Amino acid sequence: MVVTNLSAPSIDPGEITRLVGETLGAEHSTGAWEVTVAIVPDDHLAALHAQFLGDPAPTDIMTFPREELDTAGDGSVQGGDLVISWDRAAEQAVEHGLTTEREVAFLIVHGLLHLCGWRDDTDAMREAMLARGSAILRSLETA
Repeated sequence: MVVTNLSAPSIDPGEITRLVGETLGAEHSTGAWEVTVAIVPDDHLAALHAQFLGDPAPTDIMTFPREELDTAGDGSVQGGDLVISWDRAAEQAVEHGLTTEREVAFLIVHGLLHLCGWRDDTDAMREAMLARGSAILRSLETA
């Protein structure tokens, strides 16, 4: 687990690690995982959005899955990179009546669901994915 913080938000790396582990467990995603969480300024993520998706508009999260890495030569590792805009998270938090940290947690879960195979290509798929992410966060808050 690597936590990159380019915007200086007050997010506890240990909490991110716990969130990743609990989300993967809730999805029954077993085996070795390597996940990088980068929390960046809006302009950084907008540049990635333009580079990889041809859309320069700001976005809240991009997920970059990695397929079966074999870093030690003894098996595969699943995972990927989650890149989150702190600025977008702060704006969305106000819209949803949440703290920025809570919105970042929601985005981390959302990105992890993508890494676990969830898709949000249609409205119905997106609604199901958002509901699953909210349910995971609620279960973590009561744990």
